[in-house]
Amino acid sequence: MAKEFIRAGQELGYEHVDLNARFEEGFDSIYSPMEQGERKSSFSGFLEPIRDRVTLMIRKYSRATKVSILF
Repeated sequence: MAKEFIRAGQELGYEHVDLNARFEEGFDSIYSPMEQGERKSSFSGFLEPIRDRVTLMIRKYSRATKVSILF
């Protein structure tokens, strides 16, 4: 459906733009993580599935001073 939306906007004369870049006027479809027709939040889509990993620490009301990504 997103492709049809973009094509329809272009037919009306609007430019298809990258929403993450600087632009004056245009449109794009918005990326939203979905599962079974329901929008996922950052927590439920990315953190909740891995919350039990011993290398992950989740703290409320705190500020990160260092992020280590080890492979």
